[in-house]
Amino acid sequence: MNILKKVAFDLYKRTMAKQAKVISIKIWEPGKMYEVDIHIPDVDVSRWDQVQHMKCQVAEYIYRDYTPANWNAAERTCTLYIEVGHDGPGSRWTRNLEVGDIFSFGVANVGKKPSGSGRFLCLTDGSGLGHYLALRQLSSASNSSDAVVFLHHKYKLPASSLPANIDFLSCEDGDFQDEILEWCWSKRLDSYEFIYMIGQVPKVATLRKALKSSDLLYAKKLYAIGFWS
Repeated sequence: MNILKKVAFDLYKRTMAKQAKVISIKIWEPGKMYEVDIHIPDVDVSRWDQVQHMKCQVAEYIYRDYTPANWNAAERTCTLYIEVGHDGPGSRWTRNLEVGDIFSFGVANVGKKPSGSGRFLCLTDGSGLGHYLALRQLSSASNSSDAVVFLHHKYKLPASSLPANIDFLSCEDGDFQDEILEWCWSKRLDSYEFIYMIGQVPKVATLRKALKSSDLLYAKKLYAIGFWS
């Protein structure tokens, strides 16, 4: 790494002044999804009015963004949902986490909640599960919602921690573009005022293009949020 890039990383690291403590880890069988509960005493989560990203240092000069969900303002806790099915630095960092570990992070606003009343739909892979749960928590009573989450593995889902309005569908080869479009065309998409597409950047772009060209989505608001490439 050249000296200028190292200096830039060191300066950036100084902005990550907040700390989190791991208080619980649940692993969805067969061990490819981690549900990590953390305590973040330095953050007043009651002030969150948009979806947040926590930028975590997962290796030297390497950072990954994770979306906090299920936050509790009184206890200052939240949950990170992290898929670890591929062998990247974020996956290795997550698999090595233990209860009691403390790590530094920074927080940034990344996504707006629905701007008006009406139902919204979230289409995502496992990386966007936390984003949907955050949207759901931020939305008002006038914003009912549904979600379909495509997973790369057949998980044994936890019984109590997730809302019932999420459809979990597995596609173990990881290429679920056709499946998600088939799911879309089988539903009344015109009943949703807002549609969020979240996950791998190329798939999100392709899905947005397909939905935008559909007559079923006239005057609907589409939000495309790419997490990884």
